[in-house]
Amino acid sequence: MKKIGLMISLMILLLTIAACGNDQKTMEQKKTASWQITPTKMMVQDSSEKGNQELVISYKVKNISKENQGIVAADFFLTDNDEHYFYAKGSLKNINEVLKPGEEKEGKGYYIIPKDLEKADLIYSPINSKEKTTWKNVQFQN
Repeated sequence: MKKIGLMISLMILLLTIAACGNDQKTMEQKKTASWQITPTKMMVQDSSEKGNQELVISYKVKNISKENQGIVAADFFLTDNDEHYFYAKGSLKNINEVLKPGEEKEGKGYYIIPKDLEKADLIYSPINSKEKTTWKNVQFQN
């Protein structure tokens, strides 16, 4: 009887830990003429810049066009709808890929944001294209 109670307690503990550790939600998948884009995870971490933090967004991208296409973290930016914009910081860790038609890859974008910013719109809008898509009111604070 003690073993069954111990096993049930252990299972409840494991489920609680898994639920707490998995608070990152996959956001809605969006399509443009060339891309299928899914932001899969967002993580806020400390930044060396005073009063700011670093937002790391993981992306899953698929080239749905018929030509090789390039995608970089600078194609994405955040806005708080109060005329403040937050762009990918210069980092060699940022997504920077050229994909063949049908090819799919994952990568990250690193953004410096104010500590008090709790939500923003995430916008994909590359400089060399008229393609654009937006994820509205993305929340990244608990």
